[in-house]
Amino acid sequence: HVASPMTTFPPFGRASTLIRQLATLSDEPALFQAQRWFARERTWINEQHLQLCRIAAPTFFEQTRAEWFRAQFTALGWDAKLDRAGNVLARFGAEGDDSFSLIVSAHLDTVFAPGRPEEVYFAPDGRLFGPGSADNGAGLAALLALARVLSESLDLHPLAGEILLVANVGEEGEGNLSGMRYLCRQLAQHSGVKAFLVLDGPSTDHITAQEIGRASCRERV
Repeated sequence: HVASPMTTFPPFGRASTLIRQLATLSDEPALFQAQRWFARERTWINEQHLQLCRIAAPTFFEQTRAEWFRAQFTALGWDAKLDRAGNVLARFGAEGDDSFSLIVSAHLDTVFAPGRPEEVYFAPDGRLFGPGSADNGAGLAALLALARVLSESLDLHPLAGEILLVANVGEEGEGNLSGMRYLCRQLAQHSGVKAFLVLDGPSTDHITAQEIGRASCRERV
């Protein structure tokens, strides 16, 4: 049994219209093929999930994982860099192009970190165990998968050019959203940003489509 997604839409009375629009988009040939890609490349996605979770990244100590992410984005054809806060920012297309309308992010840090890489492992039943494997290993693995499918599908290159991928630091606890706060301050004058999509945790049965960030980010973007 697969649970139906519980979607919280903005209170504009347009839920049915939005659902129809999403259904229409999912039938587009390029997006349909992308859905098949995710099923076909499940083993690769799982391997990235395992590798990144074995790189300890407690809050304030995300640099090693951030550098790993920059290398992965670069290998997938994205122009990736670290900003002054330690966030990894990746763009697709011409270097220096600063036009994008969507930001897709996943936080790098975890509350707990593995003491040894072997503490993160796949059980015989296929489940991944270890500190941070769900929060936010799952979101980060999804971010890498998105980067790869967008780069490999020529028909999705225009979409890729509209996206800024972000692996951000300082989300948990005393991090107090420091990475996203810094990013929002830098984007204060960037009027082209229309939406944020945050990948956080393994759950696929609930989507929140409204503001849930803190005031400083909401006021900036």
